[in-house]
Amino acid sequence: SYTVKAKALSQDDYSSDIYTAGSVPIGSQSSGKLDFNGDRDWFKISLVAGRKYQFDCKENNGIDPNLYLRDKNGGQISFDNKSGSGDDPRITYTATSTGTYFLDVGDVGNNNTGAYQIQAKSIEKADDYSADVSTTGRIAIGGQTSGKLDFNSDRDWFKVSLVKGTKYQFDCIENNSM
Repeated sequence: SYTVKAKALSQDDYSSDIYTAGSVPIGSQSSGKLDFNGDRDWFKISLVAGRKYQFDCKENNGIDPNLYLRDKNGGQISFDNKSGSGDDPRITYTATSTGTYFLDVGDVGNNNTGAYQIQAKSIEKADDYSADVSTTGRIAIGGQTSGKLDFNSDRDWFKVSLVKGTKYQFDCIENNSM
């Protein structure tokens, strides 16, 4: 003998797959809720190869969130449970390719529900000119340009057109007003 029960689960805010409607733009945050026991919420994020990012999940209720970073197909790249503030997860990651990734939030025991905020930000130092041949820095002969060393070990490259056999002088003058 047995009894069968059926109940409606609360509406899920975000799906737990690559077709999710959830997204987190870099430099902002999104809110979500684990709506039922075992619920997981996925968020799309767009990353740029070579840039370093930080992802945090924060809550102030009964859930103990897990945070997964997933690739464009949903495969796991990274996981964290307690590297952030208190018992909250934090993942830092340098993107290996440009494209869509996913952040996946769930409860450690899959038996708690509650609200959370998920944040995504770039933690790269701002740089006015790159230190390679793809620099946007340019200087014309007879002209000048300004730049800023934005962080320790920063180097700024500038493109310049030269004529063979012509002698040139280049000066770099410190400008403390920047």
